[in-house]
Amino acid sequence: MNMKNLVGKTFGILGGIGFLFAAIAIFVWDVEKLGQARDSRDWPKVDGRVTLSNVDRGQGESRPYVVYTYTVEGALYTSNQISFDLFDKPGGQGRIESIIARYPVGKTVTVYYKPNEAGIAILEPGDYSPFFMPLLFGAVFFVGGSLILWKTFRQVVVNERQDSHLGTTAKRRIVATAGMSVLFYAMIVLTSFDSAVRETEVKAFGERPAGMPNLLFVLALQTLLYLPVSWVFWHLVGLTFHARQEGRRFSVWYILTAGRYHPHLRRSQLACIAGIVYFVVICVAWIVYAEARGI
Repeated sequence: MNMKNLVGKTFGILGGIGFLFAAIAIFVWDVEKLGQARDSRDWPKVDGRVTLSNVDRGQGESRPYVVYTYTVEGALYTSNQISFDLFDKPGGQGRIESIIARYPVGKTVTVYYKPNEAGIAILEPGDYSPFFMPLLFGAVFFVGGSLILWKTFRQVVVNERQDSHLGTTAKRRIVATAGMSVLFYAMIVLTSFDSAVRETEVKAFGERPAGMPNLLFVLALQTLLYLPVSWVFWHLVGLTFHARQEGRRFSVWYILTAGRYHPHLRRSQLACIAGIVYFVVICVAWIVYAEARGI
């Protein structure tokens, strides 16, 4: 192995691990923020008074700026946090004005403060929509890191030659695989935050399964089960491109027969079939588990 290949593979491993650590950090931070936003509905509350209410036009953008004071156990606190929702970057001047109109100077407001940390407070608890977006970035980092590590692993273990001049088809295959992986992962994760789904998740696994918050447990379980999917998508996209090159319609039948006429596609054929079986097994396992739990 020459020095150039060694350096490239070293950077591949470090880069892949870095992406995965970034994804984990994003998920952990975001889950903590989501939990804090959700729990804020049950925070203790006191009366407060608005001392400043205007539009902050700093840094090239406008945002509502409301300052209020409140007292907890004889100590006076000041905060400018309105909500965990979109108030930091609201959509449009009309919405900014409506927010300011709700909190004129001198108005008595209900302040929700965090237990044991009274300096953290908000006026409108329970909203947390902006924290969905980081999950998409986390998914991108996760998929990207996984693909980098997988490619580097193949180069090291299988001694696969690294081609620095990837063809157009190979690049399109990588982009299509990454796009599908991120899209489906994001859909699965975001669905987990639906209120009805959250109730089912709590019924299925309890409030603190394995000693961790239910939401964190569900996200970890989903991520673990999703790990093989990018590998399946890679082979699925490969079969799709090959079918198009042949001028044939891609279908389940093509997946089942591709290896018969093209031996070099047999590995992709088996990967796709394994993916279908994997999906069916998970669905059946969930149905049996839910039935046993009476969900």
